[in-house]
Amino acid sequence: MLLASAGWVAATAPATVTPALAQPGAPIRLFGPSGPAPAMREVAAAFQAAHGIPVEVVAGPTPIWAGRVAAEADLVFSGAEYMMDDFVAQFRDVVDPATRTTLFLRPSALLVRRGNPRRIMGLRDLLARPVAEARILATGGAGQVALWEDIAGRTGDIALLRAMRKRIVLVAPNTGAAQQEWRGKPDAYDVWLVWNHWQIAAPEHADLVEIEEPFRIWRSSGTVLTKTGAAREDVRRFVAFLSEPAGRATFARFGWRA
Repeated sequence: MLLASAGWVAATAPATVTPALAQPGAPIRLFGPSGPAPAMREVAAAFQAAHGIPVEVVAGPTPIWAGRVAAEADLVFSGAEYMMDDFVAQFRDVVDPATRTTLFLRPSALLVRRGNPRRIMGLRDLLARPVAEARILATGGAGQVALWEDIAGRTGDIALLRAMRKRIVLVAPNTGAAQQEWRGKPDAYDVWLVWNHWQIAAPEHADLVEIEEPFRIWRSSGTVLTKTGAAREDVRRFVAFLSEPAGRATFARFGWRA
């Protein structure tokens, strides 16, 4: 942080957070949730290889990194439009809302145990099964607020909503916590209701069963630049790179669709 005549500033003006000006060759720093992070890290590595500019990705539940945004972030990425709304509001003194961009979508899916031992075929099949054979792990945050309710309630059939609620064993606070539950308690859950890319990024821990239409829900990932990032040409080049063929292809490998 650059502070000129720090004592005079403290004595005559209220304290403000001023983002540090990036030095030439400084890494581009991205902050956001865990879901888009594997694809974002691969794009970051490809951009660095192509342009020689290092890119650092800090990901996880928002409270872990939110305190670093003002001083360090060039870009914040999201896992849903409502999440980006929250980021723009939370970091309103830091980000430039005019730079907000929606990039890619991914679908909700059913993750099952390797080999799909229950032979689950889709959502209707899951909800028609006895509760003891359809124990669901869901997530309540991190881009998935109300996701299970949106899925089960798509057709207006309250019986499906009730069936889903009856089979949910746990609504985890975020996908990191849900992942720990899924991997650490293999006898507790038959299905993990989550985004498809969680299986694609770690296929050794689950198989994927698609959620049939009309129940499939899609949510997005997007970016917004901080005022510091918007002033850096290399950051603007990285954002453009995300939408170029190399960036789109990388996200597509992780189950995202432009």
